[in-house]
Amino acid sequence: MKRIIVLLFVTLLLACVPTPEEDYIPQKDMTQMIEQAKQASEADEVRGENGPSSPVSKEQPPEERVQLTFSGNTTDQFRVEVDAAVIRPTVPMPIIRVVKKEIDMETANRYYRVLTEGIDLYTEYQINTAPALDKKIQAAMDEIANGNDEEPMKDYLDELIEKRKNAPDTIGEPVKEIDIQTASHLYSVNELQEFQITKQSVFFINQEVYADTAMDSRYEDGETQYVLGLAAIPSGYEEISMTPKQAEAEVSAILEKTGLSEFRVTDLLLTKYDECGCVYVALCDRYINGIPVAHPAQSSGSYMGSTTPAWGYEQAIVCINDKGVALFQYRAQLQLEDVLVEDANVLPFDQILEIFQNMMCTHHEVEVVDESYGNQSLTYHITDVTLSLQRISEEGSIEYGLLVPVWNFWGYASVVSREDGSAYDWNHIEGWKGKKPILSINAVTGAVIDPVKGY
Repeated sequence: MKRIIVLLFVTLLLACVPTPEEDYIPQKDMTQMIEQAKQASEADEVRGENGPSSPVSKEQPPEERVQLTFSGNTTDQFRVEVDAAVIRPTVPMPIIRVVKKEIDMETANRYYRVLTEGIDLYTEYQINTAPALDKKIQAAMDEIANGNDEEPMKDYLDELIEKRKNAPDTIGEPVKEIDIQTASHLYSVNELQEFQITKQSVFFINQEVYADTAMDSRYEDGETQYVLGLAAIPSGYEEISMTPKQAEAEVSAILEKTGLSEFRVTDLLLTKYDECGCVYVALCDRYINGIPVAHPAQSSGSYMGSTTPAWGYEQAIVCINDKGVALFQYRAQLQLEDVLVEDANVLPFDQILEIFQNMMCTHHEVEVVDESYGNQSLTYHITDVTLSLQRISEEGSIEYGLLVPVWNFWGYASVVSREDGSAYDWNHIEGWKGKKPILSINAVTGAVIDPVKGY
C-alpha cells in the first residue's frame, strides 16, 4: 500500500502544472529509453486469480558502502579505488519532462522583498548623482596623475565624464517594486549591496555581511570544512557563533520565504577567508518526492565548439553567517511538466558497477597513456555513489529536457607528474562528494552521460 501512496504523490505533485501547447516528440534514442524504463521486471507484478494485483514494492535498504579496486586495460599506472557510500532513494524513480521557466514579475518582487528587507536600493542612474560622479572623476584623475595612465583608466575617466553630463543632482526615492525590463540591477548608496534579476536568475550580495565577492566559489580553494548535519562548530572556526544546524535551518527558512519550498540544503560548507571571517555556503537542490535533482555541472551546451545554447543546471546557493544573508543566488529555474514514467525500471546496481569499470578505463585511461596530459600515474578515488534525478536534453536542443534516474560517481584524483615526479591531489574536502561527478551513468540504459553536453 505504501508504494501506491508514493506513486499517487508524484502524480498529484505534478498534476497542477499546465499542459504545454505543443506536444513533446522525443528523438529516437529518447523514445527507446522511455520504453525501456516502462518495462517492468517479472518480479514487479504478482498475478492472482483475478488478474494483476498491486505491484510488489522494490524498496530495499540502500547499500552502505561499495569497495572495488582495478587498474587500466593497458597500464597499471592508471588505477581506480572505490571505497564509497552508496546513496539511493527507496521510492519509485520517475522520468519527468521539464522546460525552462522564466521568472515572472510577481516572483521577482517576492525575491526582492525577502532578500532586501531593511535595505534601500537604487538604479545605477540614481546612485550616479552629479556629486557622486564628481568624486569618482577626481579619484580617477588622481590615479592618472600618480602614474596609472594606462588605457583602461583613461577609458574609465571618459565614461565617468560622459555620465556626468546628464546626471541627477539627488538620488531620489529607493526602488520599492522592480520591473525586470527597466530596473533589474539595483545598488545601495555605498554599492556594498547589489540585487540583480533576469528571467532565468536571481543574484543578491551584501558585502557588509561578508566582504568576499567570490564567497560562492572560494570554498573550493580556501580553508573549508564540510559540516552538513553537524550540531557543533568545528575547531578553528571560533569566529562564528551560528552552528551548522542553525545555518541549515536559517537557509531552509529563506528558501521557504522566497518560494523555493521544494528545495533543500544538499551540501553545507563552512569556510573562512583572510580578514573576512567565516561564512556558511549552502548548496541547495530541488527535491521531488524526496529524490534530489543533481547539479553535475554549471551548464550544458557551453563547451568549446558547441552550437547548442547553454542551459544551466538548476541550483540555489545561500551564504550566511551571524550577520545575516551574505549572498543568494538562484539560476536555471525548471518547470516540471509531464510524468512520462512513474516508476522507471532501472538496471541492477551490479551491472552499473560493471559499466562503471569499463567506462572509467575507456574515458580516463588515456590521461596516463597519452604523454601530453603530463601524468606519470593517475589514481581516481571514488568516495560517493548517488542515484538521483538529473536533467538530460536532446542532442542539439534545449527546447525540452527530461529528468531521468542517473548514477553519479563522485571523488577526486591523485596524480604523479611526468615532468618532475611530484605527487598531488585534486582539491578535495573531507566528507564532501565534490562539485562535479567523475562519471555519470544513465540508470535506465547504462549509457554514459556527459553533463557538459547535456546527454
